[in-house]
Amino acid sequence: MDLKREIEAKDLIFDIRTGMTDAQLMEKYRLTYKGLRSALKKLLNVQAISPEELYERFPLYEVITAEDMKELVKGPLAMPLPVYESNDPDGKGQVRNISEQGVGIRGLASKVGETKHLVLDPTELASIDLISFYAQCRWVKKKSSGEYVAGFEIIRISREGFQDLKKIIRLLESK
Repeated sequence: MDLKREIEAKDLIFDIRTGMTDAQLMEKYRLTYKGLRSALKKLLNVQAISPEELYERFPLYEVITAEDMKELVKGPLAMPLPVYESNDPDGKGQVRNISEQGVGIRGLASKVGETKHLVLDPTELASIDLISFYAQCRWVKKKSSGEYVAGFEIIRISREGFQDLKKIIRLLESK
């Protein structure tokens, strides 16, 4: 059963233009991140808001669609890649695998539902710049050693970052 709620577009547009954050919009309109993204896409499609308004909200990022993400191929990494939270470059973890929807990470404390701004460092593997993206924790296990292993769904990444991510996957598949 589909329980879609109607949201007044003019109210949502007003709140976007007054600078409400994603978290504030999701709370006010009782939306998930996916629901907010869907609402923003609908507003774009009917030209109620401009792409520039979203770029102002997310100057370094744009939403990558599920169709774009399907181009990624799942595969365990032959060599782990360093990853860290953007606000803690010293707290490094390792990307253990990459799939169509996201990344498996070892060594970063996480909670299910938590969204993190992650930075992947492929510089030892290839001449590719750091890749920054937002990901939401979908599952987490804490090993008896105290180490965290978690799965993250990539929810926002720049187009350039997405292209670099695909290069890394192709490179790792060829090894």
